[in-house]
Amino acid sequence: MKIAITGHTKGIGNAIYNYFAEKNEVYGFSRSNGYNIADKFSREKIVETAKEFDIFVNNAYNNYDDSQLLMLREMFDVWKNTDKIIINISSRYTNGNNEYSFTKKQLNEFCEKNVYNSLYILNINPGLVDSDRVKNIQGKKMNTAEILSIIDFALNNRSKFKIHSITFGL
Repeated sequence: MKIAITGHTKGIGNAIYNYFAEKNEVYGFSRSNGYNIADKFSREKIVETAKEFDIFVNNAYNNYDDSQLLMLREMFDVWKNTDKIIINISSRYTNGNNEYSFTKKQLNEFCEKNVYNSLYILNINPGLVDSDRVKNIQGKKMNTAEILSIIDFALNNRSKFKIHSITFGL
């Protein structure tokens, strides 16, 4: 199986990359290897490379813009009406009065709107996860293994049922 993931070098993305790399061919797209989802041409290169893959993990979040949503839409447009899988990493924090919450809410709404397409979208909405992004935020934090267990469960049971969106946290 061929899997593409954005934001694969740190935090949740790195854990997902390593999880899939144990048994699959995985390609990572991050700023550290020349891909920035905020750049239209980078997104086009990612889509072009990943269009023949089986799973796309939309993980990278660029602070204070809608590039993660644009990445999701662009990959969806290429894969709609296929039997491929998009795993979208969003957040349960969507009610705040800030750009992060607004952007993540838009991601969730897009996933919900497209739940009945043959393309399987698994929308993951975790709470705080112990990573560099939230190191200065106080509160209980999950570890990345807990997110991996949700992804593993959803993918391994998709022939019985499909989890389209799951929100969880401490």
